[in-house]
Amino acid sequence: MRSRVFCFGDAALDNIVPIEALPSPEYAAMFYTESFYIGGTICNTAVDLASWGVPTTLATAYDLGFDEYGDRLIDLLQAFPALDLSRIARRQDTHTPYCRLLVTPDGERSMLGFRPRQEPDRHLSPEMVSDEQIIVANASVDVRHLDAFHALRARGVLTVSGDIINPAHPDLPAVAVAINSAGMI
Repeated sequence: MRSRVFCFGDAALDNIVPIEALPSPEYAAMFYTESFYIGGTICNTAVDLASWGVPTTLATAYDLGFDEYGDRLIDLLQAFPALDLSRIARRQDTHTPYCRLLVTPDGERSMLGFRPRQEPDRHLSPEMVSDEQIIVANASVDVRHLDAFHALRARGVLTVSGDIINPAHPDLPAVAVAINSAGMI
C-alpha cells in the first residue's frame, strides 16, 4: 500500500502509573497497576491517521532498542494495518525512548521522559519522502527539519507541523498547516 502521509519524529512507549499523590522526601508514592500506550506526538499522529484508514508511514528520529519497551511499542503499532513501520530503525546498542507518567486522581500528570541521547539518530531530509503527498513533523525542532520542509513544500508536498505559536515565526513560510496543543496557546 502506497503511503499518503509521511510522519517523522518522536516515538516512545508511555508508561501510565496511577498514584494517590506525588512522592516527596517524606512520602513514597506507591502504585499497584501500570499500563502501556503508544507515545510521542508524531507517533500518535501517525496512529490516529492509520486508525482512520489513511495509509501512513512512520519514521523515527530516535532508533528503538531491541528491548522490552521496543518490543511492546512495535506490538502496539502493528495493530494498525494502514501504518507502514518499515522506516523505524531498531538497534541492539540503544534503549527505546519512553515516558513514565505519574497520574494523580485529579488527572494531573507528572512526566519523566527517557531518551537514550540528546542528539537524534537522524534528521528529516527531503530524500526520506518519496511519493507521499503530506509530511507531518515538528519543523521548528531543528534547522535541518526546516530546510527539508522548504524543499518538500517546493516539491508540492503539503507540510504540517506542530509547535509554531508565534505568527511571525521565521519557520512559518515553510509550513502549510500549523497545529499546536491547547496548552501552548
